[in-house]
Amino acid sequence: MKVIYHCYGGAHSSVIAAAIHLEQLNTGEKPTPDDILKCAYFDEVPPEKQGVIHYLGKDEGGHDIFNVGLGGAGTIAEKAFPDLLKIYGQSSEDLYMVNTLGCVNFPMRLGGFISRRLKLVTLGRPLVLKGSIMAYPSLVNLVQKVKEDIARKEQGDGPH
Repeated sequence: MKVIYHCYGGAHSSVIAAAIHLEQLNTGEKPTPDDILKCAYFDEVPPEKQGVIHYLGKDEGGHDIFNVGLGGAGTIAEKAFPDLLKIYGQSSEDLYMVNTLGCVNFPMRLGGFISRRLKLVTLGRPLVLKGSIMAYPSLVNLVQKVKEDIARKEQGDGPH
């Protein structure tokens, strides 16, 4: 199974969700800003790199975990990616796309815009970190649902 977490820019919520999935962040307590800054690609992906898929590792079940920024095209990509796989003779059943934008709050949006789009990292990063810590419980819940869904799917108990 290939799991792709996606958000707008690919630098914040999808990065944190992937790190949670890979157990690089503790789900039992909110992370510190330093914990979040250790996540690969956190607040590092420039706008011109949207659409570049980053491989982040294998989870405990052997699933490949990725993240990507899709701008406003997340819904379109969720429809297009499985069809692209079919064109190349691959099964779309092995693809699980997870939109993390539902977990994003105002401080994350504003801080991300300031840091990534305006390139004012010293102003935007503290704000996006604060927002990320606030959003952390929602991201943990999302990842837990994804893992449960994958387990059900692998046991043959229904589609994701």
